[in-house]
Amino acid sequence: MKIAHVIHGFPPHNNAGAETYTYKLALAQARTHEVSIFHRIEDARAPKYKVKRENREGLDVWSINNSLGYCDSYEKTYTNPAVAEAFGRFLDEVRPDVVHIGHLTHLSTLIADELKKRQIPTVMTLHDYWAICPRGQLIDSELQVCGDSSEARCAQCQLLQLRTSGFSQKAFGLYKRITGTLHLGNNFMRGFLRRIYLRISSGGKGDKDAIGPIERRRRHMLETLGKIDLLIAPSNFLREQYTKFGVEPEKIIYSDYGFDTAPFEGFERKPGDKIRFGFVGSIIPTKGLHVLLEAFDGIDPGKAELNVFGGFTQFYEFDDYPQIIKKAANRPGVNMRGSYLAHEIAGVFAEIDMLVVPSIWYENSPLVIHEAFMASAPVITSNSGGMAELVEHGVSGLLFEQNDAQSLRDAMKKSTDDPTLIEKLRAGIPRVKTIEDDAADMVVLYTRLIENR
Repeated sequence: MKIAHVIHGFPPHNNAGAETYTYKLALAQARTHEVSIFHRIEDARAPKYKVKRENREGLDVWSINNSLGYCDSYEKTYTNPAVAEAFGRFLDEVRPDVVHIGHLTHLSTLIADELKKRQIPTVMTLHDYWAICPRGQLIDSELQVCGDSSEARCAQCQLLQLRTSGFSQKAFGLYKRITGTLHLGNNFMRGFLRRIYLRISSGGKGDKDAIGPIERRRRHMLETLGKIDLLIAPSNFLREQYTKFGVEPEKIIYSDYGFDTAPFEGFERKPGDKIRFGFVGSIIPTKGLHVLLEAFDGIDPGKAELNVFGGFTQFYEFDDYPQIIKKAANRPGVNMRGSYLAHEIAGVFAEIDMLVVPSIWYENSPLVIHEAFMASAPVITSNSGGMAELVEHGVSGLLFEQNDAQSLRDAMKKSTDDPTLIEKLRAGIPRVKTIEDDAADMVVLYTRLIENR
């Protein structure tokens, strides 16, 4: 079978969850099938939309250079004819039997049209909420979970991106530089500056003209999803959000990720004289490290330490976040261990007794929780989204109120007050699906679609 994967980033250029999953899935499938990759890179030094082809680890890898920047219309932030045209040439050259889409952000939703035009069976794994929410995380510009996803609420959040040309660009640049220096919790001043910026950039027209583009985006996203034969949700929570959005329930199935278990074969945890809590992942506001550091401030450093593994990643509108974290981490018991490479993940968990996942958005099915389970590390995580589906409270870990430092502190203290708790929770950790099992399951789905087509 000739399988093609489409993803917005790919190792070694990008190593976040969706990109890593696609990479591991493609490698597993390439053992018995012919696999190609179409992905985006960002290289300001190379010509825009330049396509490069290479063979890596038995994969036929195509990359297209699409550097980020302002577009001359809001619609072109998600529909990009140049990327779709290049993808069409990729399809005509590779001629895949089936295409598995991982993400279309920074690529083009018109990719679905190219597939439909050629009647190629298509599967898409939904890694986040990007089709519903332009930010992808159902969280607004003030880092508040978005319970109201109406067009008006979404327009308010997206007004900054809707001003795309001329003087608005300069005003936006000034706004971003100023707000980037504000403290994370200074929402009043952020809101005040935001209103001034929007007044200037809209010529006094306000935000009523923003609802139209949001409505058009939503209609377009539903139409795009309708052109894909099968949608896969790695969590039931995410599946529910997409059915509420308007996706037909029978078109979207639940199937959690598979994982490469090889790095954890023969895994051994390093001995420690106190409980080692751990944070693993990108250091951005939505991952909630600031909540964890506030919670840890009330933990006795004689009983526990906090090991933070991960690098700082630029996050829109919050340029000051690294400074906030560095200041909060400057206390006894907190160890900022820095970035790590993918192949070093077992070594990371060798220094963690209990993982903490304090995300303040509705995570889908965090890869790091599965990695913790492969390392026999119980997990403390927020009681929402796919996180709450993976961790059974009191069995494989503990749940706390999302974005609540006191609730998280109480959960952590349960472990420091009862040193036997972690061993009890280890006994309840579930088996993690292997990437080999996942690859086989995907091929079954592909075969069914090909036969039906």
